[in-house]
Amino acid sequence: MPSATVLDETRFRTLLARWNHHQDLRSSGAAVKELAESRFALDAVRFN
Repeated sequence: MPSATVLDETRFRTLLARWNHHQDLRSSGAAVKELAESRFALDAVRFN
């Protein structure tokens, strides 16, 4: 049986906020530099 991933609520809310911000940038046609910076910030939350 696979193990479950545990994510505390604060970390989840931070991840969700970063994801929503990134999606808003994508939807609004943001510049590549802005998208790259946003993706870097999103990945930092995901992997730390």
